[in-house]
Amino acid sequence: KRLGKQNMKLQWGPSLLVLVIYAILITCGNVIPVLGALAIAGPLTYGLYYIYHYASKGGKINYWDIFKGFENIVIFLKRYYSSIK
Repeated sequence: KRLGKQNMKLQWGPSLLVLVIYAILITCGNVIPVLGALAIAGPLTYGLYYIYHYASKGGKINYWDIFKGFENIVIFLKRYYSSIK
């Protein structure tokens, strides 16, 4: 617990920037009510969680990891559509 807190303390600037990027993307995604809430907010929230979890373990923050949740959606959709055929 203490080590995670120390690791995050060293990266407070990038972690704050990630939170601002997340807020902007969520706000832009909510322009389309249903699509923003379901298709954009979920994967972005996963990406935000992934970044903070990785940083708390001592990893360096990568801003592109905010889109990490979309990788799982692509895999899910491929499997879903291939099982329908």
